[in-house]
Amino acid sequence: MELPEWPEWLDERLLDSGPGAYETLEPRLRAALKSQIALLHRYHGELEGWECQSRDWLGRELRAESTPKSWALFLLDKAYASPSGLLAALMPAILAGVEEVLVCLLADEDEKNFELSLPISAALELAGVEQVWSLNPAQLSRLFVHLRGMKDCSENAGQAVEPFRGQGDGAVVFLGDWTVNAGTDKFMLDVLRSGLACKCLPGVFETALRLQPGNEAFWIWPDLTPEFFRRHTAGIFNRENFS
Repeated sequence: MELPEWPEWLDERLLDSGPGAYETLEPRLRAALKSQIALLHRYHGELEGWECQSRDWLGRELRAESTPKSWALFLLDKAYASPSGLLAALMPAILAGVEEVLVCLLADEDEKNFELSLPISAALELAGVEQVWSLNPAQLSRLFVHLRGMKDCSENAGQAVEPFRGQGDGAVVFLGDWTVNAGTDKFMLDVLRSGLACKCLPGVFETALRLQPGNEAFWIWPDLTPEFFRRHTAGIFNRENFS
C-alpha cells in the first residue's frame, strides 16, 4: 500500500521536537528510557517485514499473509506526561515494521504555540519519530476528512459521506483522556467513518498492568501489540495451479 499524501497545511503545525532532548535529560531518566525500549523489544519481539504461512487441505493450499501497515498515527493528549507510556505505544508499531510513524498532539482551539515536554521529546527522539504535529479538534477532523479521500465538506454538514477510498493502509492510536475536549465527539465520528483501525489507550493508571516496586519506570500496554499494526490477508488456492 502507498503512503498517504499528507496535506501541505500540516507543515504549519509541525512541532520542533528539540533535537538533543535526550542528552539534556538527567542520566537516571536517560537510562530508564533506554531500558524501557529494551524491555519492549524483549516483550514484543521483532517481526519479519513480510510473513506467509500455508497449509495443505484436500488438494488446496490455505494461505495466511501478514505485512506491516504503511503508517501509524498516534494522537496524544497534551496533558499526557509519561515517556514510558508513550514508548510502550510507539514501539509495537516500530517493531511491526510500519514505514511511517507520526505523532499528533491535541491543542486547544486558540492555542498558537505548544512545546513538547523534555521527557516526551526525549522519548520521541529515542524512538526515531520526527514528524510531530500540534492540531486542534477542527484541524484533526479536517485531517481525517483528507484521509477518507474526501473534499473538506465541514461547511456542508448535510452532505452525504463519500465511501472511503483509502490514503494508504494505516492505524490510529489515541493516548490520554479524550473526553475533556468539546470538539472530541465530532472528531471521533470522523475517525470512525474513516474506516481505519483504531485503538484507544486510557490514562496509564487504568490498564491491566502490574508493576512490582522498583519497576515504576517501565510500561506495557497489554492490548496493543505489533499485530495491531500489520495487515492480514488470507487465500484459498487449488493445488493444480501450482507447478
